[in-house]
Amino acid sequence: MKKLCAALLVCALTSLSTAGTVISKVAPEGDGHSGKARYGYGFPWESTGFDGSAASNWAGHWYDSPYGASSDVFMQFSLASLPAGAAVQQATLNIYVTECSGSGGQIYHRTNASTATGQASQLLGGDVKIADILTSTGWYSIDVTSYIQSDIEKGHQWAVFSLPNKGYSSLNFDSGETANAAYLSVAIPEPATLIMLSLGALPMLRRKK
Repeated sequence: MKKLCAALLVCALTSLSTAGTVISKVAPEGDGHSGKARYGYGFPWESTGFDGSAASNWAGHWYDSPYGASSDVFMQFSLASLPAGAAVQQATLNIYVTECSGSGGQIYHRTNASTATGQASQLLGGDVKIADILTSTGWYSIDVTSYIQSDIEKGHQWAVFSLPNKGYSSLNFDSGETANAAYLSVAIPEPATLIMLSLGALPMLRRKK
């Protein structure tokens, strides 16, 4: 019993270095947009390629006959700072929207991020919609707790999100090159809580003995 109690205390104390809130800010190479454009009558829609260095990300679509353009945004956030098997209390995705029009935008999460490398140029899109962004600007904090928990349980090293274009809508938000870069905020149990849980288990162990 003493060995088990000691092990519980050691687990609690060793969590001191990883407890609290972990911030994962998107790196410059971790976000960017890719799209297509049409340049006039008789012109086909052509790829505009991937842009990972723009000061803002654009997810949207516009068309003014005979011209038009559309763009999708891709983002990858590192989960390396989170301890393996971490119990996530809450996780939020935070983005700073600078312009929003039409019907706004949508944010998606990628269920299987096993092939992610941290490079948005992989163009890994999400497959589950997690939120809508309407027409207001400023900071958005979106609850992504269950999605980050799932990523950790699956052993993913990166959390992958995307914002696809929407018809006749426009959404711009600050990128990894700016001070207001998107970031993940992940809260995990405080060390005091873990220690109290460990100590609380001692009387139960004594009774069972």
